[in-house]
Amino acid sequence: MKPQVLFIFFSIFFAGCVQNKEAEHIQQVTPKPLPPDTVSLSGLLPLGYYEVTADSCYFFTTPDSAAKSSSILLKNTLVEVYKINGSYAYAAYTLDSAKAERGWLKLSDINKILFTPPKIIKE
Repeated sequence: MKPQVLFIFFSIFFAGCVQNKEAEHIQQVTPKPLPPDTVSLSGLLPLGYYEVTADSCYFFTTPDSAAKSSSILLKNTLVEVYKINGSYAYAAYTLDSAKAERGWLKLSDINKILFTPPKIIKE
């Protein structure tokens, strides 16, 4: 009976020590802030759907005209806008279920549309 009781006692004791060490480690780790060109979309719903009205519309890495990226959208492309900052909107353009382009677009290049486009499911 004694060996079983000692085994249980030491198992509980060591399990508690390991959990305390893990808790100390978790408390010491601080999350790194997102880079300024990244907007977290987790839990966010789009503000609306917008259509590109300019002949071409560039993505920007930050809401600044000096931060133009090489990604471009053509006229009549639909995008989801998640955030508006001054004269820029943070938008996502979904290419397919695995690929999406995200970045800031000039509000002067897009217009809000009043309907929700249907999702196209490929079979």
